Amino acid sequence: MKQARAHAFNAHRNLTENDEVLMTSIFRDEITELDKDIEVHETTIRELMNEADQWLFEETVRADEALISEYQSNSLQVFCPICQKNLLKQEASVISCTCGVRFLFESGLERFHEILQIKVTYHETFCERILQFFTEPKPDPGFFSLSGICNDCEYMTTIVL
Repeated sequence: MKQARAHAFNAHRNLTENDEVLMTSIFRDEITELDKDIEVHETTIRELMNEADQWLFEETVRADEALISEYQSNSLQVFCPICQKNLLKQEASVISCTCGVRFLFESGLERFHEILQIKVTYHETFCERILQFFTEPKPDPGFFSLSGICNDCEYMTTIVL
């Protein structure tokens, strides 16, 4: 009985040459499938990277074209001295910004820009600090006066009354 049990155990324990070939074939098939999956994955990643590169290139070209057309436009572009983010717009004698400031200025946006530049440049000739701009309400509802001040050198100037 012991011999029969040992024989049955050893029969399953010892692989025959056919069994080894079968196992090797199964492992090779599995490895081939894994290699194919890895290749498909790498191809997908390459395609996604190419699409991302193409999209980034197109966005860069679009942004560059927008900057070039903005630079080439003949309209004067002046940043708001209060918010320093948005461009000022002129309608008749009103210069305004989307941040809410409105100046009543008859001479136009170009002259407004010139005066602003003159005041800033003058201040920079004797002080390294940045001129800070502030508004005060005017008697006309919705309009402001514009002034600049430097707390370091105590320079103060009015740009728009």
